[in-house]
Amino acid sequence: MKSKGIRMTAQRKVIMEILKHSDSHLSADEIYLKARERKINIDFSTVYRNLNMMEENGLVSKLDFGDGKRRYELKEKHHHHHIICVNCRKTYKLKCCPLDGLEEELRKKSRFKISGHKFEVYGHCPDCQ
Repeated sequence: MKSKGIRMTAQRKVIMEILKHSDSHLSADEIYLKARERKINIDFSTVYRNLNMMEENGLVSKLDFGDGKRRYELKEKHHHHHIICVNCRKTYKLKCCPLDGLEEELRKKSRFKISGHKFEVYGHCPDCQ
């Protein structure tokens, strides 16, 4: 955050720690509740505003898996994709990118300057089968 000229407040630090240590993608509500569980004095509006600021500055990614609930994760150096259970909404990171070759081919054929892509796979996780 400091490298982007953003002051690291206690609230921002807590939000970043919650995202860092979460094993799932969290909504603003879930981040707020986890902060309150830690006895952190924080308002929901503070969580929401900070998440928006962090997204605008490339620190977190906002994710929408089609259920109307926005979730967040810390931005990683290398992009990744997700596989989502349509029943329980559990989400897993895909370690490979099946679109890298396609992106290069599209760049050549379309002469677009491609800035990125998004790929999500939906199905039933082992627990929901």
